[in-house]
Amino acid sequence: MLGISVAVTTGGFFLIGISENLPMLYFGSVWIGVGLSWFLPQTQLMIGGAVSREQSTYAYGVNGAISNAGQFLSALILGELAVGMGISDERGMILMASWGYVLLTIFCIGLTLLWNRRRR
Repeated sequence: MLGISVAVTTGGFFLIGISENLPMLYFGSVWIGVGLSWFLPQTQLMIGGAVSREQSTYAYGVNGAISNAGQFLSALILGELAVGMGISDERGMILMASWGYVLLTIFCIGLTLLWNRRRR
């Protein structure tokens, strides 16, 4: 489910990136929300399954801190990439982020397949 949720989120980013009107932009935002609503519970289940019950709360906190650090760093990285690639408009930034999500989708699907193979 993790790979699917990231793929749905990616689709939402692409819809926003190619939107020509406000309804299409809103539709893309809804897709992103659907993808994230599947992603977050799945992440919590994966953390809960990876550590003992006593360690879960701490592991959730560490995951939150890491994800916040990633959000902070991604703005810096995207800013530098945009300058290097000559992107200066919002649509270009959204499309660049969408391609990043494509790579993330491929990574998450591979990770999910690897995890399922190891569980068996």
